[in-house]
Amino acid sequence: EGIRVPKILHVSHSERLVFMEFIEGENLSSAIKRIVNAKPGEKYARELAKIEKVGEVFAQVHALSVTLGDTKPENAIFDWEDNVYLLDFEQSSQDGDKAWDIAVFLYYAGHYLQPLYSNGKAEAIAKAFVNGYLKGGGEADTVRKAANSKYTRIFSVFTMPSIMLVMSNVCRKTKKQK
Repeated sequence: EGIRVPKILHVSHSERLVFMEFIEGENLSSAIKRIVNAKPGEKYARELAKIEKVGEVFAQVHALSVTLGDTKPENAIFDWEDNVYLLDFEQSSQDGDKAWDIAVFLYYAGHYLQPLYSNGKAEAIAKAFVNGYLKGGGEADTVRKAANSKYTRIFSVFTMPSIMLVMSNVCRKTKKQK
């Protein structure tokens, strides 16, 4: 359906192994870490563009009535031509919880941010992802559901509350694109 994923090279049912193509590139967590480490005034528009692009791809996957389940940033690889590849589909399903995919991505990305002075970066990351998701045809209602406490509670163990609040507020305030 146009979603880039590694090719399956071999399946061994007896050993319960799947061999897949290796994708040369960088996973999205590296871009998020560059945002985290950016000094005040430094620009990180290229990294935010990558996050937006991943949001678009998630919307395209959701339009196929597929959810991914494990959407942490490490599971999105950018090849050297900036094409997005998605990885790790053990938790994917038909007609699953789309808001969960959004929540995992955002709140997991938030755990990289420092507890102090990162609210602006958290907001920028969340807005970039949400903008991409809506641009890709995703539903604003799905984004708003990702702000629900049933999701934020799960990630409160390793993502700072202030970061989660900023990101969940971006989700909560999401409106339909015109």
